[in-house]
Amino acid sequence: MCSADRRSVRECVLEVSGQHRHMIHYSLEHLGFLEGQLLALDEEILREIENAGFRPALDLIKTVPGIQQDSTVSVLAEVGPDMNIFPSAGHLSSWAGLCPGNRQSAGKDKGGRITRGNRWLRTTVRIASLEI
Repeated sequence: MCSADRRSVRECVLEVSGQHRHMIHYSLEHLGFLEGQLLALDEEILREIENAGFRPALDLIKTVPGIQQDSTVSVLAEVGPDMNIFPSAGHLSSWAGLCPGNRQSAGKDKGGRITRGNRWLRTTVRIASLEI
């Protein structure tokens, strides 16, 4: 048995049998293939955004701190290019499920859960907030 605290990784790899090396090799080849497919899909999505004329909306969403390329596309897909359907930023954040509730009675806080909202948009914004 190979222990990381006692040997180097190179010594541990030498203990792997030939069949295991082949399986690792096949797995790494498959991983490379899948990564290539993801890159091709990302390029196709950006091409469709360009063809639909949504590039200005995409560029505007990119200005939000913490939002990267993948998050920008997700936000555009969930909200759409026309922000006029939301009267204010508060309405959009409420629709996304990012506004905490305010349940108080007689000065006692009864807990303010976050509204349900759009779970995909909420998750995207939460992950993006970790980048800030």
